[in-house]
Amino acid sequence: MEEVQLIDPIETKRLLLIPYYREYVEATIEGHAALEKRCGYKVAEEWPGIDFFFYLPFALEQMRDNPMDAQWTRLIVLKETGEVIGEIGGQGTPTETKEVELGYSIVPRCQNKGYMTEAIEAMIRWFISEKMTRITAKCFTYNLASKHVLQKSGFELDYCDKDIIYWYYPLPEDVV
Repeated sequence: MEEVQLIDPIETKRLLLIPYYREYVEATIEGHAALEKRCGYKVAEEWPGIDFFFYLPFALEQMRDNPMDAQWTRLIVLKETGEVIGEIGGQGTPTETKEVELGYSIVPRCQNKGYMTEAIEAMIRWFISEKMTRITAKCFTYNLASKHVLQKSGFELDYCDKDIIYWYYPLPEDVV
């Protein structure tokens, strides 16, 4: 499994953001035991959420064509316990467009502890280092936790429609 060595994890004080390789996606579809064996970390019982689980076949297809797309989605590992507690990543075609839409989720028992803010801020720094020219996010209007974490991480309101709030991250002048 030499491919796993290609992309470095992103490390923060409490988290590891490890690339979500094609082999990991396949293992996730098989079940927790398969993913734990493949990646070497425990997997939170309540992960992945239903929305992310339904995204997996699309991710798998995309990575078959381009294995390096694994860099855009990361599993969030809590260093203290060595457990996968969520995921974070950039949607779209950032390699070609230099634009990325941030998506994320974390298991409920790990919410309200600052983990997602820590992960988002690390991903933003990494996106900037990868020369992204636009970083966006969106969340449902009723998702107060997501609204809070995006604001706390420096995102600004772009616009709203009936159900969704659209955000952008104001990039430093020397980046755009």
